[in-house]
Amino acid sequence: LLFQAPNRIGFYNRDNISILLRLKSELGDVIDRVIHTQSMTHELNDARKILSVLNIANQYHHDLKTPLAIIDGVISTDIYDEAKRREIVIEQVKRGSQLIATMANMLKEKRERKITTIDLGQTLERSAFLFESSFDHMNIHIADTCHIGGDAVDLTILFSNIIKNAAEAASKERENTLTIILSKNPSHARIEIRDSGEGMNEEKQAELWQLTSSKKTDGNAIGLQAVKRIAEEHNIIIQVESTPDKGSAFFLSCPLISKEQITPHHAVEENK
Repeated sequence: LLFQAPNRIGFYNRDNISILLRLKSELGDVIDRVIHTQSMTHELNDARKILSVLNIANQYHHDLKTPLAIIDGVISTDIYDEAKRREIVIEQVKRGSQLIATMANMLKEKRERKITTIDLGQTLERSAFLFESSFDHMNIHIADTCHIGGDAVDLTILFSNIIKNAAEAASKERENTLTIILSKNPSHARIEIRDSGEGMNEEKQAELWQLTSSKKTDGNAIGLQAVKRIAEEHNIIIQVESTPDKGSAFFLSCPLISKEQITPHHAVEENK
């Protein structure tokens, strides 16, 4: 049996047709498997993100208690006059509200990624604020105003995980210091997040982004997986330098957006 294909020179024989029919019957299953695999990959990424956020919540849940403890101490004593007590209470209420609002936003799942204009300085300061009580000293230097396009919640998760790891790497031999420096060149923002913790050897650095990598005996590196994924989604390049017993530094290079790209709509989103 020979069959001439329309608009083609030549013929298909029985074997050719059998192969085509077999491909037709199998192709649908292959496509279904590919779609299913992609769906499972997205669900796995979502699950990792949720675990990452929960790890962050577990790390600084005691920080939520700190403002309440300070308020309780202030109103239970006569150390301060009425005006000073009022000032401290308002300050601690504001701090507690910021912590709760940030965590609530981070826990919002099944949402569409919202790309807006992000002020990196503000986002870094808010992320560091979550772990303020975890460090003996915190130095934040915002040299320039830097704007990038991105998802504010995801970027908060990225920075928070790096800072959380810095807090967990604290050395028992010296004070725990966190230094954050933000600067820029014409095309990119440069972020340096440096700690004074235990540091990492070359082997540990080589496997840093692997899922099984963790500085903690009960860790699973879910946070670093979230950092890696969010960085890739935002075209952020991350480099790490670390020396055992001297601390670690994360360097992030983030593509800036121009002034023309900062629309009034984005500005409203940023200032909410």
